[in-house]
Amino acid sequence: MDVVNQLVAQGQFTIIKQPLGFIKVLQWIFAIFAFSTCGSYSGMFKMSVECKNRSDSDLGIEVKFEYPFRLHQVYFDAPTCKGGNRERSFLVGDYSSSAEFFVTIAVFSFLYSMAALSAYCFLLEKYRANNKGPQIDFVVTAVFAFMWLVSSCAWAKACRM
Repeated sequence: MDVVNQLVAQGQFTIIKQPLGFIKVLQWIFAIFAFSTCGSYSGMFKMSVECKNRSDSDLGIEVKFEYPFRLHQVYFDAPTCKGGNRERSFLVGDYSSSAEFFVTIAVFSFLYSMAALSAYCFLLEKYRANNKGPQIDFVVTAVFAFMWLVSSCAWAKACRM
């Protein structure tokens, strides 16, 4: 417990009030929301099949799907309206690559923002003493901003199809 107390005592948590730390806290929060909402998503839609012969109809077919949205693997049994036979039907589409890409960027962004916040709080003097720290931080943050844009666009295009 003494080690934890020493680390907390040495930390400079006022950096979180400054834009440098505050932006990383926001990045951390947005990353949590991004991978938790997409990574744990599950949905369902209902459909009905009406046949001329009402006894062959099924008005309550429920189809459930979830992340990673490999819809071509989701199936349901629908009546064929030719007697008591049912036909196995599959959904169309595989949106797993764009969904997994989005969640991966969110997880890596979460991990990087945690590491950067730790460096800001506990190694701020070393971070500011050498000009390489801020430059590397800027480049990595710019790459993450671009990757957020790309992964969000890919995910949005996949959802639109």
